[in-house]
Amino acid sequence: MRDIASIVGLKVVSMAEGKQLGTVGEVVCDLAAGRMVGVIIDSEPETGVVSENIQTLGTHAVMVPEAGAVKPLEELSALVERRGRPEQGAMEVITDDGRVLGSLSRIYIDPQTREVTRFEVSGGLWRDMTEGVLILPHMSGIIHGADVIIVPADAEPLTSGGIREQLEKVGEKVKASYQQVAERTEEAAKRGREAKKEEEAREAEPGTADDTQESEGASDDGCDKEEKA
Repeated sequence: MRDIASIVGLKVVSMAEGKQLGTVGEVVCDLAAGRMVGVIIDSEPETGVVSENIQTLGTHAVMVPEAGAVKPLEELSALVERRGRPEQGAMEVITDDGRVLGSLSRIYIDPQTREVTRFEVSGGLWRDMTEGVLILPHMSGIIHGADVIIVPADAEPLTSGGIREQLEKVGEKVKASYQQVAERTEEAAKRGREAKKEEEAREAEPGTADDTQESEGASDDGCDKEEKA
């Protein structure tokens, strides 16, 4: 997966001419279709290239087959219709039953297929810090409108980061450590009980006390004989 924000600022290079055609100013995605539409290149006038004409989304450059793949933005209606408006800011994400989830913050794509794999929704600094951002996979039924993004009400977002999640992880680790200590303590106590039982069993074996007394008696008789002699 790749955050589309990592593509912004990359060079756009044509392979046929070995020429730099500009840098990526914006990555355009369609969440309803679940795919990257293309990129808008910083230039005057603005130009762009659709996803189908991008050969490789590299680490340091976006490679296109030839310079002709880059066209004036006015000719690329799909990019124009789906691109964000600077004055709009982050788009709001709401459910189809009217619940506001937050604002769109990150979009992740598969760099090979250009398909959207997931997107993140921010609830603001405080909620992101305490509860974490919401993570939603691409799903059917999403409406990517001009002003808001609408997702199905039964969508089950995951959360990532946040103080609460970290505390839960710490709590699980403490619980696991306590369990390990308790198990080791119980094992040691069990071994102690078994050792005590074995000792008691040896002491209770028949003839042990009589043999001891006979041995002591034999020793006394030997002493008496020596004195008589």
